Amino acid sequence: MIIGNFVLPAFCTPTSWAIVVLLICTGGLITYPFIKEEQKWLPIISFVNGVTFCILVYCLLFIGRWNSLSIPLILVVGIGFSIVAPQFLLLQLLWKYIVKPVSGKARSFFLLGFIPCVLVTIYAAQSYKSAAIKLRETQAIGFEEIERGFMTEKILGMHFIYHTEICEYDGWRPPKHEPLLVIGMFFYGGDPLDIELEERMKIYKKVYPKNRIKFNCSCTWLGDERSYHNSPFFK
Repeated sequence: MIIGNFVLPAFCTPTSWAIVVLLICTGGLITYPFIKEEQKWLPIISFVNGVTFCILVYCLLFIGRWNSLSIPLILVVGIGFSIVAPQFLLLQLLWKYIVKPVSGKARSFFLLGFIPCVLVTIYAAQSYKSAAIKLRETQAIGFEEIERGFMTEKILGMHFIYHTEICEYDGWRPPKHEPLLVIGMFFYGGDPLDIELEERMKIYKKVYPKNRIKFNCSCTWLGDERSYHNSPFFK
């Protein structure tokens, strides 16, 4: 999946908190086959894999239309493996924890792993809606006195720092993937600001003058990287 993501940049580079969560969840997937029913780590691993299941669902929703192309892409270029992987892992977790769990305890802790994911989803949706409404209000007065916040920074950074969908071209394949931003957009209905990219970047630099806006990553080893690195918007 990781190698495939460089070729077909579905998720680009996750933000820092997402990387930590992904590492923990990967550990849960790798460890589970070696955990026995009587071992004390079973509840923790099962809980982590419940979170992993929700992340895999998010991946499939984000990939969207590409899910139906996984087999043809495997046959043609092999990149379909990066799409089949979350599908396969999700089915494996369903089988191991719902259909044929090693114990009722494992199933219970697996389902408990859904709770933090639901809470995070609610937070992302509400935070995005609140930030979007405030930004629309400030847009009416020329983007004066923008209130800084976690989601405000993500929304203003859309299309040049944070990508928002698995489209072939999203700005210049922005380098960062922020799941909370994508979840918020999913519930709110899209980008709340109807402005040109150049204006968006100017507003971002005004509100967050110390933040980087250009990164040494084009999210892909293929294609013309110069369209990103040599863009006049960064000058």
